[in-house]
Amino acid sequence: MLLLLLLLLLLLPLLSHFFPMLSSALTCTQGAIRIVGTTGYSGRLEVCNDNQWGTVCDDFFSTFSATVACRQLGFNPAGSRVLSSRSTPNGRGTIWLDNVRCNGNETTIFNCPKNLLGNHNCNHGEDVGVTCNRGKVLYNLLTQPSP
Repeated sequence: MLLLLLLLLLLLPLLSHFFPMLSSALTCTQGAIRIVGTTGYSGRLEVCNDNQWGTVCDDFFSTFSATVACRQLGFNPAGSRVLSSRSTPNGRGTIWLDNVRCNGNETTIFNCPKNLLGNHNCNHGEDVGVTCNRGKVLYNLLTQPSP
């Protein structure tokens, strides 16, 4: 078991190159985002700020915002969609983002018009979720520059 853990730690940088969501899911680095759910491509959207994972409120969050989030995670943005807050499990901790209004062309969710980080009028019953296109591996291999 220890050998397997050491092997995983050695391979993590290589895996992270092809699967950027893997490293962000394990560590909270400023500006990282992740999907919390059982599939890896559908679930509650969380963002990292100040070394803490937190949630995103669903106020004004549209398909354009889901497209930006999915693209930021390395998924093919085609077919990205917003999950209703009723079908998204409630998060805990800080609600970092509210009133996110992307136009779909931004490179990260943090580049979209929004409230200041942590400034919200939401509760965790309004946490937003996204579903991304599962074509991640092919999309990454075709769009990521070679090392």
